[in-house]
Amino acid sequence: MKQMFEKVGIERWSGRKVYLWLHNDPRFVSKSGKLLSLSNVYNLLKNPFYCGVFEYPRSSGSWYIGKHTPLNTQELFQAVQDKLAEETRKKTARNDFTFTKLMTCGMCGSGITAQEKSKALKDGRSTKWYIYYSCTKIRDKE
Repeated sequence: MKQMFEKVGIERWSGRKVYLWLHNDPRFVSKSGKLLSLSNVYNLLKNPFYCGVFEYPRSSGSWYIGKHTPLNTQELFQAVQDKLAEETRKKTARNDFTFTKLMTCGMCGSGITAQEKSKALKDGRSTKWYIYYSCTKIRDKE
């Protein structure tokens, strides 16, 4: 457990990289004897119990300092949380589609929106991209 936190907090590994590292070592298993899932790895890394504090009852806002010896320092735990927050930042790619601001729906007068979709071609090596335009239906409330 301590190595997991150090790899994320100090060496800046991603949660997915830790997950792949753990899969190469059969000692890391869940209570049922199965390999840890990716969500288990993230849950362990987000658990403040390993730095010496716990909340009881859950979601109550009442935090206590445990009598157990913490595996990690508060600083290392915070470094891990910062790294995990970096991973989960939404990476949005904004597309400006050609006709969205020029056209309105002929049926209800609402604006037009667009989506980009891809389809793998039969050769298996290339992908064809399509743009689909559709009505936003904002004015069609009935």
